[in-house]
Amino acid sequence: MRSILCIIALVVSFQAMAQPGKVYASLEEALQSPEKVYRLELRYNGLTQLPATISRFRNLERLDLRGNMLTSLPETFGMLRNLKWLDLGGNKLQSLPETFIMLTNLKVLNLRFNQITELPDNIGALTNLEQLDISGNQLILLPDSFTRLSNLVMLDYSHNPKLILTPSIRAYIRDKNFDKAY
Repeated sequence: MRSILCIIALVVSFQAMAQPGKVYASLEEALQSPEKVYRLELRYNGLTQLPATISRFRNLERLDLRGNMLTSLPETFGMLRNLKWLDLGGNKLQSLPETFIMLTNLKVLNLRFNQITELPDNIGALTNLEQLDISGNQLILLPDSFTRLSNLVMLDYSHNPKLILTPSIRAYIRDKNFDKAY
């Protein structure tokens, strides 16, 4: 009898554990147990805004919001501090919240084909960033802190027709051997 109770307790405890391999495709389902959510894929859902409750996903590592109609992100977005991979491509974002620079664990960031005119001044705080796609936006200047992205190995900044590269940004891009095609 005691061994049966131990097995039942073990099964229940495994079910209560977070499921890092599970991919959640529904915000409603994910919000039922936010501490268990590591991957959330909400691409092509016609979303026009994200609720402030997005910050409840403390363990979230991968977030796919590609192909929605988001025009902004909530200020609470920066609380997703475990986020490593983020795809916001193909939305209608014009800017990023100031709290965005709190996402210091980000390694991959896709912002392509939005309407972003400027990146946060302290974008260089994202020192773990390895891949950045900012192509197809309306960027005019990249902030000076951009040169502090020391781990960046892939950058696409093509199709930003108004983009002017300052001498320090130009030197950074040359030193990192980033190619652009615009």
